[in-house]
Amino acid sequence: ALVVFRAPELLSELVRSNLVRLATEIGPDFAAAAALKAAKDKAETDPLTGLPNRSALDHAMGSNPACAAIVAVDLDHFKRLNDSLGHAAGDAALQHVASVFLATLRDRDVPARVGGEEFALWLPGADLGVAMEIAERVRLAIAETPWEWAGERGPLSEIGRASGRGRV
Repeated sequence: ALVVFRAPELLSELVRSNLVRLATEIGPDFAAAAALKAAKDKAETDPLTGLPNRSALDHAMGSNPACAAIVAVDLDHFKRLNDSLGHAAGDAALQHVASVFLATLRDRDVPARVGGEEFALWLPGADLGVAMEIAERVRLAIAETPWEWAGERGPLSEIGRASGRGRV
């Protein structure tokens, strides 16, 4: 961004023309850099959940902090959920879990979708005790945060029970 802290009419003609020349010269470079960043972000983002993908996780893990942990998360009975409620429900469940991660984790943590219903949580600065505490907090949040599907609202593990479609 080019920021000038003075009203344009207060600038001399020479300063205004130099600013216009500068903006004209570097404008395409800024546009190219923005396009490159947008392409990188798209390549490192899971399109369904909006979370970082495996590539972005690898990049985050390359920062190599002195102390870190990784937590593997796999949603139990996810195939049963897809089979009983349909793939749209499965997609909504994955998006729900992603939102729970974002609401529950620390700002520096990186939740990533690494497979179908598989996620990884990169926890820089977390020793084993902190990682276990975070993992339990995330597990409880997923278990207790209401999820709504087809008019039913409740914990993700309970949706489908009331309709007789069995526990998912």
